[in-house]
Amino acid sequence: MVRRNNSIKIIANTIMLSIVGFSFLLFAYSSGITGRSTSGCTCHSSSASTSVTVTIVGPTTLTPSQQGTYTLTITGGPLATGGCDISVTGGTLLNANTDLQVISSELTHTGPKAALSGSVVFSFLYTAPATTGDQTIHAVGLSTNNNGSSSGDLWNNAPNFTVSVQNVTPVELKSFTANVTGNDVDLNWSTATEINNFGYKIDRMDTKKATWENIAFINGYGSSTTSHNYTYTDKDLN
Repeated sequence: MVRRNNSIKIIANTIMLSIVGFSFLLFAYSSGITGRSTSGCTCHSSSASTSVTVTIVGPTTLTPSQQGTYTLTITGGPLATGGCDISVTGGTLLNANTDLQVISSELTHTGPKAALSGSVVFSFLYTAPATTGDQTIHAVGLSTNNNGSSSGDLWNNAPNFTVSVQNVTPVELKSFTANVTGNDVDLNWSTATEINNFGYKIDRMDTKKATWENIAFINGYGSSTTSHNYTYTDKDLN
């Protein structure tokens, strides 16, 4: 009788431990998982699926310590909901919204995100390191049927996204001219390239006070490798 009772206790303890462990794993995966951005989310499927497309969009060039905004988009597969894991070789990743969280320097979902118009989109921030060089953003996207288990879920890796961190001039100026017509001054300038160019602030010198006054702001073209022309007329001057 003593031996039989001991055996029953051992079996009961083993079953109880298995249930607790299984519940913990399901909870952890539903609230994000890290360490899978390069190897893939094998907990849901043994291999990547070409029916799932994962893309990263954002600035490809940053200056040291500059921050850029990026998006990761998941399409294809069952895609009732989606999740992700994002890592980078150097620099810092930050969540732009509450649907992502930072764990062990990586970004992962805080919970399954519902698809909208056939896609799941996560926005995040990346701050380049203080040194120059190429950095690579890795990501895996998960497309789920949201049935409460991993059965039927699919995933795929995003193509490696390279960010070139370099000391560059944000705007390469081709020409700048100022022409006087009556009491107006016409400013004209053109650029060869622009990198993350928000725009141009135009100041005028008050020669009597020897101070600068801001008179206008002209929007830039962001990042562009093609030539752009700008103009501004300062009217009715003394």
